[in-house]
Amino acid sequence: MRLDAKTLPTILREAIDHVANTGARVIIEMSDGQRVGLVPVEDLEFVQEIEDRMDNESADAAIAEGGLEIPWDIVKQEIDQES
Repeated sequence: MRLDAKTLPTILREAIDHVANTGARVIIEMSDGQRVGLVPVEDLEFVQEIEDRMDNESADAAIAEGGLEIPWDIVKQEIDQES
């Protein structure tokens, strides 16, 4: 999801500016106890890179296991049936 910072409340824009200008991380606590974080884009990209590596390692391990190959159209059909 992408938002235009101009449409956000002032306090949130100030928090975003703080993250962008200092590289700090900001945690926002919701009234129901949930928390979200504002992080620099570099942090997000780093986490995404780690996730990609983990996905690739999992895929490599699955390929190394061997087994039957299932054509994509059959997999997609099964996924569509579950939805």
